[in-house]
Amino acid sequence: MLLYKYRPGMGSAAEDNTRRIFSSSSLYYAKASTFNDPFDAQVNIEVSSTREEAIDRHWLILRERARGRGGFVDSVQGTYTHATFNVDRIYDKVLNGTHIDHDRYYRDMIDSLGIVSLAENRDNLLLWAHYASNHYGMCLGFEWNETGLPPAEEVIYQNRYRTLEYYSYTEAELAAISLLQKSADWAYEREWRSVAKPEVNYITSFAPDEHFKKELELLKSNPDQSSFHSEEALIEKYTFLVQNVTAEGSGPKVFNQSALKEVVFGMRMSQSDVKDHINTIEGYGFKPKFFQARKNPNRYQVDIHEL
Repeated sequence: MLLYKYRPGMGSAAEDNTRRIFSSSSLYYAKASTFNDPFDAQVNIEVSSTREEAIDRHWLILRERARGRGGFVDSVQGTYTHATFNVDRIYDKVLNGTHIDHDRYYRDMIDSLGIVSLAENRDNLLLWAHYASNHYGMCLGFEWNETGLPPAEEVIYQNRYRTLEYYSYTEAELAAISLLQKSADWAYEREWRSVAKPEVNYITSFAPDEHFKKELELLKSNPDQSSFHSEEALIEKYTFLVQNVTAEGSGPKVFNQSALKEVVFGMRMSQSDVKDHINTIEGYGFKPKFFQARKNPNRYQVDIHEL
């Protein structure tokens, strides 16, 4: 599927952002926090699960996480015991909103991802005006499946925030879903997004809470009634495997040159600038078809003519 990136024309400086697309054969994946719309990636997170439903849903997520890491997957009963322990620790806190700062937590999670915004077509008048320097710029057409970059998904436009159930998704799933939500006011863009995930490893983290303190007091005061034989075993129970981001998803990502199939120059770009751009693009090793937009004489639209 051809997807399009509207850009200003190339500047002469080596660090010009449009020039870098060609000189380094890369597209820049931005953080959501840098977007111009403060409502972007906004969702509501609710807790409607009963304790039993929360355990069942969390059990599935734990098993999926283990498979995703490619490591050992615990037994069904072992995972269920783990899920029950996790939910029991936080269920009441989640209900009363004191577990974590959801807004900050998920904004940080979202900002570990990188996003490239794309469009469905090359003749959108508003996109030419807003993102291609008032028709002086260009529109780049990529056969996205050939880029070697993360797949692109269609943005969902609606008038209300999407509501997601807290226990039904992993943190990464919540972040990825959020990035595909936008206000219906932006529907004219018909946007698609490619989302790059961060590089991660997993580290152990000791996270004691009031439950740990109670069990530790019981162990010290009455070892025979405690289910733990040592303080080390109790500490192990409250030591969790957590995700550590080693490289964020944002930043430049290299694509296959052959995936760039089209370059459409804006109707206001001069013929001398068009020739300079063609020479520069081909000089960097690209071989797309070149087009230029022209004003339709009868309708509010641009016609695309191959050069």
